[in-house]
Amino acid sequence: MHYDTVIIGGGVSGLSTAFYLDKFAAAKSETHSYALLDSADYWGGKIKSRKLQISNGDYFLIEDGPDSFVSQKPQAMELIKELKLENQIIDARGHNSRVWIYLKGRLVALPEGVMLMVPTKFLPFITSSLISIKGKLRVVAEFLVTKRIVKEDESLAAFVRRRMGKEVLEKIAEPLLAGIFSADPEKQSISATFPHFVEMERKYGSLVVGFLRARFKKKLSSSKHSMFVSLKDGMQSLSKALAGALRGKCSLKNAVTEISPLADGGYRLKLSDGIEITASSVVITLPAYAAGRLIANFAANAASQLECIRYVSTGSLYLAYKKSEVVDMPKGFGVLVPKSEQRTINSISFSSQKFSDRSPKDYVLIRVSFGGSRNPEIMSFDDESILNKVKLDLADILGISAAPVLSHIHRWKEAMPQYDVGHQSRIEKLENSLPSGLFLAGSAFHGVSVPDCIMQGRKTASALLK
Repeated sequence: MHYDTVIIGGGVSGLSTAFYLDKFAAAKSETHSYALLDSADYWGGKIKSRKLQISNGDYFLIEDGPDSFVSQKPQAMELIKELKLENQIIDARGHNSRVWIYLKGRLVALPEGVMLMVPTKFLPFITSSLISIKGKLRVVAEFLVTKRIVKEDESLAAFVRRRMGKEVLEKIAEPLLAGIFSADPEKQSISATFPHFVEMERKYGSLVVGFLRARFKKKLSSSKHSMFVSLKDGMQSLSKALAGALRGKCSLKNAVTEISPLADGGYRLKLSDGIEITASSVVITLPAYAAGRLIANFAANAASQLECIRYVSTGSLYLAYKKSEVVDMPKGFGVLVPKSEQRTINSISFSSQKFSDRSPKDYVLIRVSFGGSRNPEIMSFDDESILNKVKLDLADILGISAAPVLSHIHRWKEAMPQYDVGHQSRIEKLENSLPSGLFLAGSAFHGVSVPDCIMQGRKTASALLK
């Protein structure tokens, strides 16, 4: 069997590639045959939602992967509209939007108006107890810091220290990155993960000035959605809708075991079910190390570069409690825990406060993240050991001593790609070294978020049809 394209990997990148192949080909009145293959038994990759019931029949909605996405990146919202899932969109609850920092045995609120790590409101920042007077003066003087002229990439830690000071790095930036990217800011590329920071420094000479201008523009445009949005029935609703909309040959529990180039162009692929197929083009949306193994026999240079992309393993633990037994839990989205606190926990998300329809009304649902760059050793612990360590942290941080009515742990082994310094130049060299007809997309390359992966799928589909 021959296809114009074979897409390997049924996560959001692969699904989006297939969806936009259908859409763009139809718009040109063309036909483009494709097969979408995944070794898993479900569509969605790292997007996986569950409904876990308790004895009375009530359920909790659990996300093993991302629980939301950023609405300001338009690709996900546009795709949701194309799939007619608008009625599934739920906004993060604005009245509970406070974020807490656990610092020296107490919870301190992140000052209102702090965007990522940059204060955009003067009074809340100045009156906050999170940053010392010396640290505040350093931030206030940020607009006096000379902008960097050289174009070479630098680490996020170096960037934040240079512009905002050491205290902002340790108390805000580092715990934020551990919670979002499972990253080490001393290694993480500022250009690859926060390119708009680099652009703000180049354009305005100040992050504070840049964010104030951005806030003003946002007020003028006034998006109707909150910064973080999710889907009522879980994030997997997106991947299920995508899979249901596809017109190509879609096959689960079917891995590609070997790829080899054909003499007259195109590729032969061996599948785990014993079938061989051919394709004019191949799109690989697997983790970089898995993609590298598949192409090592005919594209050694690209394979070696793929294997250099570093990954870390991460985990999440959901805990549900009776609301009457956690009466002192603070209002907000959750808690960030700096590395200096030396805790098992990287961050805590108050799932039932952040989004509606996540737990029955008489219960609270908490999600704890662990592992990543900060605590890789914990990934080798058994579930009971991790649960016991987390419960000790929750007792200290939130004062929770009650027994949970439900717990659910999930681990993602080598799941989170790390955008180390120099990432963008490495990816450019990698893509230039790919043989004709071979494409890469996914979280290892041009962004790890759901909208970033959708964007890559869309661009890949467009390139295939050219």
